[in-house]
Amino acid sequence: MIFHSLTESKRERSTVSAEFKTAKPIGVVRLGSECFFFRRWFKIYYVAYEEMTRCFRRVLLIPVAGGKKNMRLETLVIADKKGELAQIQIPGADAARALLEEIKAKAPHADFTCPDKTEEGSR
Repeated sequence: MIFHSLTESKRERSTVSAEFKTAKPIGVVRLGSECFFFRRWFKIYYVAYEEMTRCFRRVLLIPVAGGKKNMRLETLVIADKKGELAQIQIPGADAARALLEEIKAKAPHADFTCPDKTEEGSR
C-alpha cells in the first residue's frame, strides 16, 4: 500500500501502516488513534487529527429521472488551516453522522460546522 499525507507533515511509513491496520473502518474511511485515513484507488491518504481545523458533511443533490427527483450523495469534507484537503463519499447519512461523532471525540479542537458562503467565496 502507498500512503500519502494530505498535509506537509509526514509520518514514518511503518508507524502509519501499523495504525492503518488497527483503525476502525467506515466505508472507504478508517479511524486510527492518531490519524484519519481514506483510500482512493491504490493509494491511502491520511491526516493527523491534530492538523484538522474543520470537518463537516456536504450533501450533494444529483438530479435523476428527468430532473423530477434528486439523489443525495453524502460526503465528508476535511480541512486544515490552508483550506479543504479532501471531500470523501460516505455510504449514507447515518454513516456520515456516526463518522462525524467519532471524529469529534478524536479532534475536539476542530470546527464541525459548514462554512458560510461568504467564507467559501473569499478563498
